[in-house]
Amino acid sequence: MKTLDQLIRLHRHRLTERQKALAALEAKAAQLRQQAAELEARALIEAARAEQSEFGTFGWGAYLMRIKVERERLHAAGTELGRRIQEARAILRAAFEELKRIEILKEQKVAVAEAEAKKREQAGLDEVAISQHRRKEA
Repeated sequence: MKTLDQLIRLHRHRLTERQKALAALEAKAAQLRQQAAELEARALIEAARAEQSEFGTFGWGAYLMRIKVERERLHAAGTELGRRIQEARAILRAAFEELKRIEILKEQKVAVAEAEAKKREQAGLDEVAISQHRRKEA
C-alpha cells in the first residue's frame, strides 16, 4: 500500500503541475484577447482622429498596414495558443484518468485486505465457538 500511496502522491503532484500549466496558457489566451480588443479600440480612435484632421489621412495608410500586421500576429499567436491549450487539456485529462485508476486500484487492494482480515477474524471466532461447544459436550 505504501508504494501505491507514493504513486498517488506523485500523480497528484503531476496533475497539479499540469493544471497550473493549463491555467497559465489560458491566462495568456485571455491576455491575447485583451490585446486584440485594445488594438481594435485604438484603431477606432485613430480613425476618428484621422477624419477630423486634414493631415491625418497622410499617415493613415501606414497605420492601417501596421494594424493589419498586428492583427495577423495576434491571430496567429491565438491559433497556436489554442492548439497548445487543447494539447494541455488532453494531457491533463490523461493524467486525471491515470490518477483515478491508481486510486481505484488502491481502494480495491484495501477492500481485499479488509475482507481477508474479516475472514481471519471470523475463522478465529469460529474456532473459539467450536472449542466452547466441545467443552460443553464433554
